[in-house]
Amino acid sequence: MAKQIIKMDMNRVEGDLEIKLEVDDHTVTDAWCVGTMYRGFEQILVGRDAKDALVITPRICGICSTSQLYAATSALEVAFQTPLPPNATRIRNLCLMTESVMSDARHTFLMFAPDLCNPAYRGQPLYDEALELFEPPFKGRVARETVHHSKQILGIVIAFGGQWPHATYMLPGGVTCPLTAETLAACLAAIDTYTEWYEQTVLGCPSERWLGLNTTADFFAWLDETEAHRQSAVGVFTRFGRALGLHQTGQGTPHLLSAGCYYDPENWQPPFTNRQCLQPAGFYDGQTRRIEPFDQQQVAEHVRYSWYADYGGGRHPWEGESQPDYQPDSDRYTYAKAPRYQNQVVQLPAIRKVRQSLVG
Repeated sequence: MAKQIIKMDMNRVEGDLEIKLEVDDHTVTDAWCVGTMYRGFEQILVGRDAKDALVITPRICGICSTSQLYAATSALEVAFQTPLPPNATRIRNLCLMTESVMSDARHTFLMFAPDLCNPAYRGQPLYDEALELFEPPFKGRVARETVHHSKQILGIVIAFGGQWPHATYMLPGGVTCPLTAETLAACLAAIDTYTEWYEQTVLGCPSERWLGLNTTADFFAWLDETEAHRQSAVGVFTRFGRALGLHQTGQGTPHLLSAGCYYDPENWQPPFTNRQCLQPAGFYDGQTRRIEPFDQQQVAEHVRYSWYADYGGGRHPWEGESQPDYQPDSDRYTYAKAPRYQNQVVQLPAIRKVRQSLVG
C-alpha cells in the first residue's frame, strides 16, 4: 500500500476539528490534530467594557456556555475585588454542575458511542447490543433517552438563568435571580428524575454502589456482579469497547491535571488568594506517581506549529498573543495552540481520576 494522507472531519465535537493521518502500509506513521477555524475571541474583547465579557464569552460554545460565564464572572470579581454572598456561589456551582452532568452524558452517548455502531464492527458478538443502545442518529434507546433527560436536567439552569444556553444571570458580586423554596423544590425534582434514569439505564445500580468503586479491580468485580451491571450503558460500552481493543489504543501521556472546579462558597471572597474548590485541583506526575499542588503559573501555550505569529517558546495565557498568521504551505497546520504544564503534555481528568491512578 502506497503512503497516503487521510483526512477525517470530527463533526460531532463542539468546534471545527480535523484529524489528518499519514498511513504507510496500513500503519499510521504521523498524525495531526487540526483546528480549522480562527475564532478570535481575544480580539473581539479588546477595547470593550470589561463587563461585556459576561455576554460575549458564553458564546464560545453552545454546550458549555455556563462554564464560560462562570469563568468570566470570576475573573471580573478578582479584578474588581468584589465581595459576594455565599449563596450566589452556591447557585453558580449548582448550575455549572448541572451543565457538567448534561455535557458528560451527551459527549459519551451522542458524540462518541455512535462510532461503536460502525458497520465495520458488525461481526463483533456485542454489535447488536451496542446498536440497540447507541445507534445514530438518535435511534438507539440510550441515545434517545439521553436527548430527553439531558434536556430536562437543564431546567435547573433555566430556573435560575431564564434560558440555556447563553444565560447571563451571573455578574460580579452575585447573581440576578432570587433563591426561593419553589425554585429549590423544582431543582430537587429535576435531580431526582435524572438520577432515577441514570441509575437504572446508565449504571444499572444505585449511585452509592457506583461511588464505592475505587480501583480498576473494584470496577471489573462490579461489572461481573449482576446482569443489570453488564447490560447497563456503562456495561455494554465497556464490554464492547474492550472486545474492540479500545483499552489498548489511544494511550498517551501519564501526567494528569485538574485545575479544580466549583469555588467554595464560604471562601470565594476578596482578596481571592485562597482559591479553594469543592472539586480540588492537583497535578499527578506520571513518572514519580505523586500528586502535587496545582500552580496555574506553570501553564504555557506554544504556537510554533499554529497559524499564529510565533512569539518563541511557551507563554502563560496572560502573556500570550493570538495574532493570526495563516501559512498553509508551511509546517504549521492548526489554529489551536499547544498547552503545556511544567513543559509537559498532560491529560485533564477530574481529580478523582488523579487520585485513583495511585491505587487503580
